[in-house]
Amino acid sequence: NSKKEVLLQKRSAKKIVGATWWANAVCGNVWPTESYFDCALRRLKVELGITNVTLTPIYQFTYKAYGNDSYGEHELDQVYVGQYDGAVVPNPEEVSDYAWVSFEKLQEALVQVVYINEEQSLLLSLEELKKQTAPVLVAIDGKEFLLAPWTVFMLKNAQLRLL
Repeated sequence: NSKKEVLLQKRSAKKIVGATWWANAVCGNVWPTESYFDCALRRLKVELGITNVTLTPIYQFTYKAYGNDSYGEHELDQVYVGQYDGAVVPNPEEVSDYAWVSFEKLQEALVQVVYINEEQSLLLSLEELKKQTAPVLVAIDGKEFLLAPWTVFMLKNAQLRLL
């Protein structure tokens, strides 16, 4: 937003992977005839009720992460940024809570966290992924956030830190 805060969402307990973890504003699976950009706009509306936002593509990354005993992640993600100062209307099927968090404080909290990068995750076995891609607990302004591994990868990536 205009205060240089990042919108984080707490994933619904109904989610198959990352239930109750805090993550980046939206995540989505691209439909067969859909562009990454159109998927991002669709998921912003579906998950958080956000429309009328300009998005800029920043970078893509591929990663693997442990999710639970039945599911994990192996994805190519397109990262977008945008500025939004309007209302947030979470869809309870997708999002149980949300928070605007200082980007600077979030970065400072993650500097202390030793974590593999997305490229390293591609080389790990299931057992290693379980240990190396666990969600990360950070505290910012008295509030705790258990961050999803893909969000940690994203926030620790140099391309996003340079913004």
